Amino acid sequence: MTARTILHVDLDAFFAAVEQRDRPELRGRPVVVGGAGGEDARGVVSAASYEARRFGIHSAMSLREAYRRCPNAVFLPVAGRRYQAASREVMSILRRYTPAVEPISIDEAFLDVTGSAALFGDGPTIARRIKDDIRAEVGLTASVGVASTKLVAKIASDLRKPDGLVVVPVGNEAGFLAPLPIGRLWGVGEKTATALREYSVRTIGDLAALPIAVNKALDLADAHVRAVERLLDGGESLAANLGTGHGVTVLELLDSIARVVNRKPPATPAPRRPGDAPALVADNRLALRELGWAPTRGIDEIIASAWHWHAEIEPKHFQLRQEAI
Repeated sequence: MTARTILHVDLDAFFAAVEQRDRPELRGRPVVVGGAGGEDARGVVSAASYEARRFGIHSAMSLREAYRRCPNAVFLPVAGRRYQAASREVMSILRRYTPAVEPISIDEAFLDVTGSAALFGDGPTIARRIKDDIRAEVGLTASVGVASTKLVAKIASDLRKPDGLVVVPVGNEAGFLAPLPIGRLWGVGEKTATALREYSVRTIGDLAALPIAVNKALDLADAHVRAVERLLDGGESLAANLGTGHGVTVLELLDSIARVVNRKPPATPAPRRPGDAPALVADNRLALRELGWAPTRGIDEIIASAWHWHAEIEPKHFQLRQEAI
């Protein structure tokens, strides 16, 4: 089966770039789109020019913080109609090369150009032509990623901004992705990246190298968080399921997942009576610290992952009462 050729076209600092295109005196100056700047400014940054980004200004930052970082920046309101007009022009150019254009926002789109080679050349050639057409006809720059999948093409388009072109040959996807920070994955924000770092996952390659059981645990942990929280709160379910000899303790589960992620297993505490729920909770927290995980909001997700991992690998030992789910 012939591999597909996917392009991801992403306009550079789109709103700010349109402002600099339409007002030449703004070129080379830090431009922030979103509203007026000032110590009492309200609202958030919609777009920042690359000159403004050197001051650490980025989309979704408060206008007040942007002003504090660069009071000399030019702050402008959003001019939606002009941005929409520029977007329509760009999308029209993209459709010259393939009918398979999938806009995913006002300033970016995927193109499947697998069937366009006979007319326009291979993927990199089409990408260069598109970049040239956008610059000549719309007065903007675009960065393009070329790959065999949407995910890889999108990541590639972001690596050499502005005005970049990154091509990932078929078969080189894993090697291309492996060294990149985990935050480069589409949909992985700061909170998810922080949670993954608790599993020593800092790059895409680290995530790919995790054992399948841990990946399953990560995928399905959310479904178990509330159940585990109820267990950790103490009460009947905890007393009934931990340390009774009829179920599995969280410490045993942590020991299992610790071995999977190459962490030192926690020390095994002295046996507890079935009713010693508070002491068991304290032992669980101690075990987490011994594993190197700080007592943060991510603890319950980690324990939930441990529960699920144990369920996948040793189901005969997994006896979580139905009312605790």
